[in-house]
Amino acid sequence: MTARNPEWVKLDQELIRAVNALVNQKPAVVQQYFAKGLEGTHHLGFGWKSKDFAASGGYMTIKARCYYYHDTLVSYTIAPWLPTENAVKDLYVNQFSAVFKPTPGQVRPYHYNPASLQKALGSYRPSYPLATTPATIADYMSPESGLEYGYSGGEAPVVLPNRRAFILLQDQLSTADIVLLMHAVNPASRLTAIEYYLKNKKRFTHAEQQSLNQWVKVVFKELPKVESLQGCIGGLYNARELVARFTKTTL
Repeated sequence: MTARNPEWVKLDQELIRAVNALVNQKPAVVQQYFAKGLEGTHHLGFGWKSKDFAASGGYMTIKARCYYYHDTLVSYTIAPWLPTENAVKDLYVNQFSAVFKPTPGQVRPYHYNPASLQKALGSYRPSYPLATTPATIADYMSPESGLEYGYSGGEAPVVLPNRRAFILLQDQLSTADIVLLMHAVNPASRLTAIEYYLKNKKRFTHAEQQSLNQWVKVVFKELPKVESLQGCIGGLYNARELVARFTKTTL
């Protein structure tokens, strides 16, 4: 094994100490710490957006994704990317704060105020109390379930994370659950639920269909383009055209 670079180890340990201290600070302090490492912005529609940041040490990188509602930071995720070398990885794991739930060989992301991302958009009027929403459905509504809408992609095509999560859920979803998901903060989850609705309209009453058809138009107008992976090429694609392709309908 290659000898450890002591300077790189020192940089990583300084990074770990800084991040451990951050989780006890106000969200604005977290945003300020990562500000210079902005990697990209994701527009989620309906006043929501997220920004990706990174801070690097020697061997490792800390990723952060901040979520904003009308430009106010309301939630964030901090995810350590540990080095691949086991000896260095093992050295670092136990240096992380307990909020990262360190276990042998890994640390988990830290989520601040995740519940704010697991709620329906403000325009939604539920047919049952949101407090009863199962955790699996609430998790799927969050952008953390994956922002790319579609089915699969990559050089050796694999099912996209958001689609994989929906496949695990779909057999247990009621019509009320589908309507709820159509109002998710996550645009990929919204579109996947819309796709399901369009394929299964017979499950919905005529009155529900009239209301939901109008909502579908609002969704496409609010966020005309969505992140997707077509083959090996990731980017922004026409949301209406993608849904039409997957439902084999004209929208």
